[in-house]
Amino acid sequence: NMPATDHFRYLKSPQDTASVGLVLGVACSYVGKQDTNATKMCVVHIPSMLAPSYSEIEVSSALQCASVVGIGLVHAGSTHRMMTELLVGEINRKPTDKPSHSDREAYALACGFGLGLVCLGVGSDAPGLADLKLDNRLLRLIHGGSEVSLPGSAAGGSRLERA
Repeated sequence: NMPATDHFRYLKSPQDTASVGLVLGVACSYVGKQDTNATKMCVVHIPSMLAPSYSEIEVSSALQCASVVGIGLVHAGSTHRMMTELLVGEINRKPTDKPSHSDREAYALACGFGLGLVCLGVGSDAPGLADLKLDNRLLRLIHGGSEVSLPGSAAGGSRLERA
């Protein structure tokens, strides 16, 4: 078990693989435990979750992908409402560092894996998530159609839905 103080050394490494490995390794250490510190480590690498004053921080698309999968691992099977909304909102968002088509697809796939892990084993019967209409929302993303805002979001869309 690596001390949290050592995490920073790997996260600031110029080697992207070290940061990705650390995020996924920590997430795997807390599968399904909804650990606050592991969640924070993942969320801090998702630019849309940061305050606008931190928008200049560059996070590689590989680290963004690892972070959303990490959220899924840490919250596996929990049907955690906020993490579900976050991942649904992120599926349609582009990673911020490189606007390439393959990065967009990789990020959407990683968000889908994360969402699948959070809702693991519950399907459309997820307690407290029925109003999100996940089945319809995901089918709309697959087949196209107009985007529907998440329940409870403000008129302009929630922080989780802005594109």
